[in-house]
Amino acid sequence: MNDRTQAAVRRNLFELVDCIARGGTSEACGTITPYLDCLDELRSMWFDDLFQGKESMVNEGILTQDEGQIMEEFSATFRKAYPRGQSSTEANINNLQKDPVWLAVVHAAGDAKVRLKKVQSNQKRES
Repeated sequence: MNDRTQAAVRRNLFELVDCIARGGTSEACGTITPYLDCLDELRSMWFDDLFQGKESMVNEGILTQDEGQIMEEFSATFRKAYPRGQSSTEANINNLQKDPVWLAVVHAAGDAKVRLKKVQSNQKRES
């Protein structure tokens, strides 16, 4: 993976966490993710397209160890809420805004977002 691709994957990972932290709807996320009102598309984007596990993301230079750990924890919460191979009874994220399972994922993304900002802030101070 070249530097440009690594940067794009990294940016998309952080944008997707931010989007989920804001509820995951296209209304909340604007033009970044206009098609993500579908939970299955969101899951596919995270698990199939972007996040390939902490070890892989760190080894490829996309994330630091700390960032990888935070993303791994978020990913585990997301996977627990919506296990692989199991379809949600409601796929429209707009209709999940009060669903406790989806809200657990939203909360985990918000927590990850805060922790990632703290790690990045610490990295900048150490540079």
